[in-house]
Amino acid sequence: MVKNKTAIYIIDLIAVLIIFGFGMVVAPFGPVTDIGVSILGIFIGVILLTVLTNQMFFAAILAMAAMIICGYTTGNDAIVSWLGSSTVATFIFVSAFCIGLKETGAMSIVAKKMMTMKAIKGRPLLLIYVLLLTTFVISMFLKFAPALILMFSLLESIRDVCGYEKNDSFMKFMMLGIYMACMGNYALPFMGIQLTTIGMANSVMGEYQLAFSNLTYFLTTVTLLALWLLVYTVMLGKVFKVNLKPLRDLDVAKVESLKEISDHFNKRQIILIIAFFFCVADLVVTSVWPHLPGIGALTSLGAIWIWLVVIAVLSIFKVDDEPILVPQAILKDTMWVVVTMIGAFSMLGSAMAAEEYGIRTWIVQLISPIFGNMSLPVMIILVVVVITFATNFLNGLPLTLACVASVLPFVCQMQVERGVSATVMVTLFGICANLAYLTATGSVYSSLIISREEIDAKWLWTKGLIVLAGFMVVASVVGIILSYILP
Repeated sequence: MVKNKTAIYIIDLIAVLIIFGFGMVVAPFGPVTDIGVSILGIFIGVILLTVLTNQMFFAAILAMAAMIICGYTTGNDAIVSWLGSSTVATFIFVSAFCIGLKETGAMSIVAKKMMTMKAIKGRPLLLIYVLLLTTFVISMFLKFAPALILMFSLLESIRDVCGYEKNDSFMKFMMLGIYMACMGNYALPFMGIQLTTIGMANSVMGEYQLAFSNLTYFLTTVTLLALWLLVYTVMLGKVFKVNLKPLRDLDVAKVESLKEISDHFNKRQIILIIAFFFCVADLVVTSVWPHLPGIGALTSLGAIWIWLVVIAVLSIFKVDDEPILVPQAILKDTMWVVVTMIGAFSMLGSAMAAEEYGIRTWIVQLISPIFGNMSLPVMIILVVVVITFATNFLNGLPLTLACVASVLPFVCQMQVERGVSATVMVTLFGICANLAYLTATGSVYSSLIISREEIDAKWLWTKGLIVLAGFMVVASVVGIILSYILP
């Protein structure tokens, strides 16, 4: 990512010229129409901005404005497609619910309860796996950076109690493991930056009369990352031979950062947790068994209104003279940059996938020699390897969006013809495009681990590369199997 102010302004100018001027200077070609050419220019300019400057909000607003000017949509329709879309509404209100859950301190208690289970005492590998799974779970709600900071603090307490040196290989591997476990941040399909990709994928899949499955996304993400963290834990003991003896003798009760956390949930936390899992259970049941007797009302509410109804109910009941959930307080933390990006890329995805503008046909013609006759297993392996490696040098979001635009149509056709899951492939795009830690340009979060004094470049580019290769193997195997099992 470019950091020089002058260079950023130059890139901004070039991107603006491409976004608004590409369709004026480039004539229609092949199956691509006038509006199609303009949409291509918008996509190229947006990718340029997000890769080189990370100016997400600027890129999203320009994209929507340019789509209005080129005649793809009107101003009013753009607002409806943006703020009125189910994807945006889901993000706003589910994020608000999770913010409320986080602010009560409930997730810290979850972490403590997992770490103090009697079953893990004297079993270092099991303790490590539970620590990583705990990180994975709480990062779903605390987000990547806060979860990473919290668990690094816990790890440092464990280090002090066990007597590990700061530069011990145990600390290096555990920091990398916790960093990877924070990818639980991408596990929930109804909140977070992943909704940008999901919105675009939904648009592409809709052209094939297919629908993105939130349940498949969630199951794929949890299965892949839980299995990978297990494999990684085993690698620490069997492949990298990390010294685990001090951990075997660890008394978790002496870990300072856990002492400050309550042992029990309070009434407000319990109600919020029950309400959250009620909503999640509703989404699962109505997705898998939509015609189950007695759930017609819940099914009709869909994926958004169940959250709204529950938030409204919680806002009128009080615990200790305070509402269980205060909508005004939690909605103020809504990430409007992400909301803007979801709207822009959903519209852009629809435009690029629409048959009447010819972009989809042109892309298929362009890369069909590569993917046209490729089997799904080979395609998955190629996608996993290329994206996982490339995202360590490039920003993951534009890389994912480019894959959705170019590769997903082939997988959608496979789903229509053979019944394999296009949603699994989209999930792989997102997971692989966010596992970046080799360079600071790969992810906004990679600097959080690269900057640690325990982590050195030589270790990252030797042991870290082996870890990356292990992930590629696990992701490929899981992706192939789940593509034939899940809808």
